[in-house]
Amino acid sequence: ETSFWAMTMCDKFIISSSSLSLAAYYFRNNKNAKDTLRMVEFALTNSNKGDDTYALSQRAQLYLSQKKFALAKLDLDELLSIDPNSPQGLGVMSAWHNEQGQFDEGLKYAEKQMAAMPTMWYAYYNKADSLIGKKIEAFDAYEAGLKLNPTRPFAYLEAGDYFFSRKNQ
Repeated sequence: ETSFWAMTMCDKFIISSSSLSLAAYYFRNNKNAKDTLRMVEFALTNSNKGDDTYALSQRAQLYLSQKKFALAKLDLDELLSIDPNSPQGLGVMSAWHNEQGQFDEGLKYAEKQMAAMPTMWYAYYNKADSLIGKKIEAFDAYEAGLKLNPTRPFAYLEAGDYFFSRKNQ
């Protein structure tokens, strides 16, 4: 148990010292909200706008997963004021709208994300998630995303989940 704790602390130190935004991503994906927020705050204290947009995106995604829509929107507004064409920001804004049932708005942001970076596979997933009731168009969007990144196994699960959860829509 001590060695596991030591390794975890060592991992946190190495990741935190290499890139604050990367650390925020690591902690968010490991369901560690406290350290995610701590790393985002540190990242926002430097003068690197690229770091800021990535950190704001990480925090907005964390807030979105916690259903804290108002806090997520504040970060997204700030992010998009720094870089209105940020593919990450546009994608998270699409998800923000979709999570609240505003699928037409979600679709607009997904299409902006696709225009900003047409080779970004997850932009197509955001588009598909926005296409409630339009199964053929949603399927086409997922298929386009899968063609861009065919080796990502989770993508197939996401596409399947989309269709199974909406079988009556």
